[in-house]
Amino acid sequence: MAAADPLAALAREFELELLHLKQMLALLEAEQCELAADGTARLDAISAERLVQANALELYAARRAALLNAQGFNADAIGLAACAAAAGELGLELAASWQRVAEAAGEVRDLNAQNQALMRRWLAAVADAAAGPHGASVAPAERGEPLTPDQVFRVLFSGSA
Repeated sequence: MAAADPLAALAREFELELLHLKQMLALLEAEQCELAADGTARLDAISAERLVQANALELYAARRAALLNAQGFNADAIGLAACAAAAGELGLELAASWQRVAEAAGEVRDLNAQNQALMRRWLAAVADAAAGPHGASVAPAERGEPLTPDQVFRVLFSGSA
C-alpha cells in the first residue's frame, strides 16, 4: 500500500479499527464474566484498558473521517458508500472492510449494554447489602436507572443513595 494512496490508507484504517474493536470485545467479555461472578478484582484494570481502546477507536474514527473528507466524501455511511462506489476494484474491499467494522461495532454496543445492565444489578445488590435488613433499597437502581457517581459513592461508603 502506497502511503500516498488515500483509498489504501482508508482500507488500512478499517483493519486497524477492526483490530481495536475486537480487543474491546475481549475486554467487554472479561468484564461480563467478572460482573456475572460478582467479582470486582479485575474491574479497575479492565476499565482502564477499555478507556485506552475507546481512545484508539475515537482516533480511528477521526482519521477515517479525515480520509473521506479529503477525497470529497462525507464521513457517514452514505459518504463511505459513495467512496467505495468510486474506488473501482478496491471499492469491494472497502465495502467488505467497513461491513466487518460495522458488525464488530454493533457487537461492542450490544455487549456494553448487557454489561451496563449487569452493573446496575450488581450496584443494586451492593446497595441492598449495605443497607442491611432494616435499610431502604436504592430506588434508582431498583428501577433500572443508572446511578450518578455521587449515588454510587454513597451506596458504597454509607449504604444509602
